[in-house]
Amino acid sequence: MDAILTTDILAAVLEASRHGMGILAAVRNARNEIKDFSWLSANEPLERILGEDLPGKLLSGVLKNIGVQSSLEPFITVVETSEKFVSTMLANVDDQAYWLEISATKAGDGLAMTLEDISMRKQAVDEHNESSHLLNAVLNAPNVGIVVFESVRNSANEIIDFEYKLINRKGSELTGHRDIIGKKLFEITPSARAYLNNLRRVVETGEVETYDARYNKRTGQRWLRNTNSKFG
Repeated sequence: MDAILTTDILAAVLEASRHGMGILAAVRNARNEIKDFSWLSANEPLERILGEDLPGKLLSGVLKNIGVQSSLEPFITVVETSEKFVSTMLANVDDQAYWLEISATKAGDGLAMTLEDISMRKQAVDEHNESSHLLNAVLNAPNVGIVVFESVRNSANEIIDFEYKLINRKGSELTGHRDIIGKKLFEITPSARAYLNNLRRVVETGEVETYDARYNKRTGQRWLRNTNSKFG
């Protein structure tokens, strides 16, 4: 009765899971060494991910069929040490690449394995990293000063100043200030007040404006070409 009950519970868990789940038994040689694993059961999401019916098949063959370059050693270690194994692997099913997160834990003389298709998550992370690298490249451009301001408004909701929120290295060099975040534009550069209406227009209309402006620095006067665009 206990064995039947356990089997029923296992089948219910496999059926209910949204992720691919399966049970494998160790296949041992005459010296009692694990040489492979045989699939005992697998739920529908797992078979859909791997593209084949699994019961009775060997793990080594299934991994080979989906192009996963992995030995069985990590899975053997799970059975011998009871330590959980988690890895991300690139697979190929029906000529389509997938990123799979594979997790294996010891289950008797075998494994309980879960697989999740994390391709979309991996793509999102890769795109985020690519965007971050691009942003860093832009912010660290050697010849372009980049500054992000936030509008400062009075009680009548009129823009009266701008607060520094971000500035790159070249921007700090051009302004002659390093600890500038949180400070006001017209406090740091009073002469910029002459362009308040230009800056207001950029925020209020979304138009991009470019003009040349003269700034006074401790090292003398400097003409800078400003291109302002709305952000946020």
